[in-house]
Amino acid sequence: MGGEDAERRGSAERRLAYNLVRLEMERVADEAGVEPTRISFVAALHLIDDEWQWLAVTSPGSIANRLRDLRANLKRFILPPGRAKRPYPRAVKIKMSNYARKRPPPTRRAQSDWH
Repeated sequence: MGGEDAERRGSAERRLAYNLVRLEMERVADEAGVEPTRISFVAALHLIDDEWQWLAVTSPGSIANRLRDLRANLKRFILPPGRAKRPYPRAVKIKMSNYARKRPPPTRRAQSDWH
């Protein structure tokens, strides 16, 4: 029973962390005037995680300044706009086989065709 509760609690913590990172990304995107999907989630997650660990040993009076710096740093992770259209359509390459292909035997031409 204890394992199920811990798993449920861990799942809730991961969902909460995900939503908090997305919320902060949305706030930064609003300040920058871009869509939130233009900010790298992985980079934002790493930066926020690192900042969270530093906040554990920081004095409470400096948290507001650290949050301001965090948002300024998150703006560095704004991705360039995506391409509007590909110059060439996507293509799937054919997987090459490791086995020799069985081909029909070559047809022989009649000698009269060679002249």
